[in-house]
Amino acid sequence: SEVIQVKNPATELVPVAGFGVLPRQITDFLALVGDSSDGIPGCPSIGYKRAAWLLNKYESIDSIYLDEHLDEIANKHRKPRWAKQLRENSDIVYRARELITLRQVELDERIDDFIFDIHAIDCEHIGLQLEKFGLEHLLEDIEQTKLEIDGNCSSPCHVNGGGERNAPVC
Repeated sequence: SEVIQVKNPATELVPVAGFGVLPRQITDFLALVGDSSDGIPGCPSIGYKRAAWLLNKYESIDSIYLDEHLDEIANKHRKPRWAKQLRENSDIVYRARELITLRQVELDERIDDFIFDIHAIDCEHIGLQLEKFGLEHLLEDIEQTKLEIDGNCSSPCHVNGGGERNAPVC
């Protein structure tokens, strides 16, 4: 698999390897193609190559969605299907861009407020809660972390449907 690197996003001169777009265009690129790992749909029929072509030609989603550019895509570039899909899915693309855009959020808490002693976890209680939400697989991560720290598994966290402990997985 190809390594993706952005060497200097401030200059915006280095295309992101594998995508063929500039760093400032990544959000629009992902909005067009979607991001299945985050459950974000894109515009149907617009894959990596088409999205890169559109962004290299028109710079941004906002520019692509100008009526004259959609007409140009349909007529001059003879891609009426692309233009139709873009028109019909503009709401999806703009919503995807909104979801993908990273925002800085100020928190009252400090990172140190989130540090805890893994041995202080009430495994039986947390196991039942995780199981309730279908996240019991996270118990194995807790056990594995304890094992890596201690070298043993003195307090296994794995529970079965009745809330009873199973044999330790570590």
